[in-house]
Amino acid sequence: MDDVIFNGSDEAPPVGMADVSITLIADQERFPGAYAECSEVMVSRRIFRDAESEYAINRIPCRLLDVREFFMVPVWAQELFSGGTE
Repeated sequence: MDDVIFNGSDEAPPVGMADVSITLIADQERFPGAYAECSEVMVSRRIFRDAESEYAINRIPCRLLDVREFFMVPVWAQELFSGGTE
């Protein structure tokens, strides 16, 4: 992941980290668990040159496991997203 952190240029010094966020909007479906009442959820990751990472959901620090669980689709719901079986 080192290649996503800006190494500097003639005009700007290098930086020690990179971060990215994605904002999801609940149109007709609800978010899982504790986020069910949210109309938007922002998931963020910040990575540092020493390979350490920080994660956040709605700007609240969390673990990678929490992010993974947020995006996990329960087995019983997979049929809903796939349109059923034929």
